[in-house]
Formats: sequence, C-alpha cells, structure tokens
Amino acid sequence: AVTTQPRIARNLQIVAEPTVAQSIIRSLTATAANTGVGRAVRVDYDLGQAGRATVRVLRAGSQIAVLRNGVPQSGRTSTTWNFRDAAGRPVPAGTYTIELTVVTANGARQTATVDVTR
Repeated sequence: AVTTQPRIARNLQIVAEPTVAQSIIRSLTATAANTGVGRAVRVDYDLGQAGRATVRVLRAGSQIAVLRNGVPQSGRTSTTWNFRDAAGRPVPAGTYTIELTVVTANGARQTATVDVTR
C-alpha cells in the first residue's frame, strides 16, 4: 500500500536591511597649545570603535614623526606634537599633516587628516 502525505506550502521570506557602519573615527582636531616649554599642537580625536591608533606627522607625504604607534584605545584621546621630528630636532616653518589611522580588531581601517602650520 502506498500512502501519500498532503503537500504543505511553506513561504520563506528573506529581508535584507542595510546596516549603518559606526564610524571608527568620529573627530580629529589640532589646536595650538603652550606646553610651558614652548609651542606645540594638541591633537584630539574621538574613536567610535576600539582599535589600534597610529598618529603620524607628515610633510609633503614624508613621515616627520610618530606621536602614537598602534596603541589600542577607544573614546576620546589626545596627544601633543612639539614641532620636532623623530630625532628631536625642531622642524622648519611650513604646513604639516597630522594623520590618524585606526584599525579595528576585525580589520576595518579608517584614516583622517588635519593640516597644521608652524
């Protein structure tokens, strides 16, 4: 004897909703500061996600100094650049770029820059 089962209709609905990626770098600013020892620039940044932050100073694309190097962090942070190169020598007058690059644990990467003049 052959028995048959009734057909059951099933509906499958797939809903794809775009996700809004949270910004890794929320803000980056550079402000003149007096350190008591001389002129400097205070670099403030706010990270929306935890990640390894590297802050470099560039001039015409060449690295002058590294202010932070892959430091794990999140939230608001600041550092100071004293207008000196990596060897501690004063830099000449001109325009410099502060570059912040953050890499999260899942490999997402974001870079922001701000120019400063000495």
